[in-house]
Amino acid sequence: NNMGFIGYPVVNAVIGPEGMGFAALFNLGFNLLLFTYGIVLLRQGQVRVNWKTFLNAGTLSALLAILLLLTRWPVVSCLSYMGNAMTFFASAIIGHSLARTSWKVVLENKKLYLFVALRYLLVPILLGLALKRVVSNELLLNVFVLLMAMPAANMPLMMAQEYDMETDTLTGGIVLSTVCSIVTITVVATVVRML
Repeated sequence: NNMGFIGYPVVNAVIGPEGMGFAALFNLGFNLLLFTYGIVLLRQGQVRVNWKTFLNAGTLSALLAILLLLTRWPVVSCLSYMGNAMTFFASAIIGHSLARTSWKVVLENKKLYLFVALRYLLVPILLGLALKRVVSNELLLNVFVLLMAMPAANMPLMMAQEYDMETDTLTGGIVLSTVCSIVTITVVATVVRML
């Protein structure tokens, strides 16, 4: 899910600053999973997977970010400025992919609409109801459920392009889930407040 660009502002607006620590932990988990298991999935049959597979820009930068945060080096603010520039680059990559996508094919794909409804409405609500029985920390539960409702992230698209995979469906899913997130996040946020 798009936990960074959309998730942080939504968690801050719906839950408040007290939820931002949990949001950052979930985002860290997402990034570590994406840059380890995600790469294994994308490289299936292309290269042999070993421990060096996990030493990549994503995992190394996550570890460096944790180290810099813990040591409170003054370089952190400089890196924040550089990180903010990445929003433009991520948007440019999505725009490039959109320019090559057949909108007729995307808009006529009924499975994509069904996927968005199930994944971004039903799954967060059902997970929230199920986890409510075992998770006693209400703040943690609310942040998790809300982040589960965030639209699809751009990073899987960039990684799929890197490995020359078909990206039209993924691009359509990102755009459709982002457009529909106006409704899906609102519904899930309402349910979160009732949990």
